[in-house]
Amino acid sequence: MGWLARIFGGTALASVGAAAPAVASGAPVSGDLPAGGRLPAELALSIEAATIVFRPGAGNGDEARVHVELPGVGRWWFDGIEDAAERIGRTWADVCTPAQLHRAARLLAAEVGRRNAQDFARGGRQRESWVTAPLRREW
Repeated sequence: MGWLARIFGGTALASVGAAAPAVASGAPVSGDLPAGGRLPAELALSIEAATIVFRPGAGNGDEARVHVELPGVGRWWFDGIEDAAERIGRTWADVCTPAQLHRAARLLAAEVGRRNAQDFARGGRQRESWVTAPLRREW
């Protein structure tokens, strides 16, 4: 069962492995969450639709930073799971338990990692400055 199916409480349409009959029947499988542990669908979709931008450091030993914009929550510099749970909690505290807020923060951290891996696999974003681009052209 995929992570989205676990969050939304659906059953998998197809599964591979020894747990396939149990998943197909809708029976709980080890690793499934109890009903109270699932995130609201809007929050899960917000995390999936987050805008994540990686910014390099200033060059003097500064670390790269990650800017996150989460629909319905706001934008901030990502500084770990605790900070993300607190930021998400400002908007979702009346709907989510503290455990769900930490789960949402871990899901956001996983999304940041996945997007970073995608950028790394592509070779990073190779942007060309409009100022210096004419200087690099072969005449």
